[in-house]
Amino acid sequence: MALQSSGAISMSDIRSEIGTSGAISMSDLYRVNTSSEFPTEKEITDAISSISYSGVSGATLGYSNRYMYGDLSTYSGGLGAGGIYAYGFLYNGRSSTSSINAETYIFNTGTNGASYTSDCIFEHHGTSKSGQTLTETTTLTMGKAGTYYVWGYSLNLGQLGIEVDTGSGFSTVYSLAQQSTTSTSRYTFNASVGHKLRLTLKGIGEEIIRYVRVSTSSSSDFDKTITVNSGVPSSGAISFSDLYGAEG
Repeated sequence: MALQSSGAISMSDIRSEIGTSGAISMSDLYRVNTSSEFPTEKEITDAISSISYSGVSGATLGYSNRYMYGDLSTYSGGLGAGGIYAYGFLYNGRSSTSSINAETYIFNTGTNGASYTSDCIFEHHGTSKSGQTLTETTTLTMGKAGTYYVWGYSLNLGQLGIEVDTGSGFSTVYSLAQQSTTSTSRYTFNASVGHKLRLTLKGIGEEIIRYVRVSTSSSSDFDKTITVNSGVPSSGAISFSDLYGAEG
């Protein structure tokens, strides 16, 4: 949450926002660094308010020993026979379920799901076997206004398509196209709350991995930090009005 954007702010409001009790010095509220009570930046875990998905159902085998499960944070079904890699999507900093964590690795990493941290707003990894054509679509409804960057990657022939809905229906902003072996930013989404982002990930034939990620950075596909509290002083006089909209 954040402090109100107008009207009277009380010390009690400030204590609630920064999660403390007792006396507070106004100098404690300076925006100095990421450890400040009102930090310069923070990781967000509420960028997406809801998500819908179409594509695989249950455990779907792709490339050797790699299965796709859809939403890895909710999946509770059985695991694919002989599968040691779990593919699908994660968002808002969520972890994969205990069912998925029974797999040896999450995505194409050497990390078990119980230890994996998704350090971006959203990521969806896919895989496919020889002769297989597979299309997966996720629709993200944004819960936090901001600028987001959509990145695509494919080891072989994987494709990415991007559509947005800012209130008048979906329109294509990046036509379905094969991605490169270097993760590349494909679209900048200046989102308001309620805007929607539809991402299509398509596999054509044998492919170990392809993915789409949504990041808060234009230079990295693996980032969920944003600049906050730009109106809060880092030194000198500070007033309650400087704290309008501030996030602890």
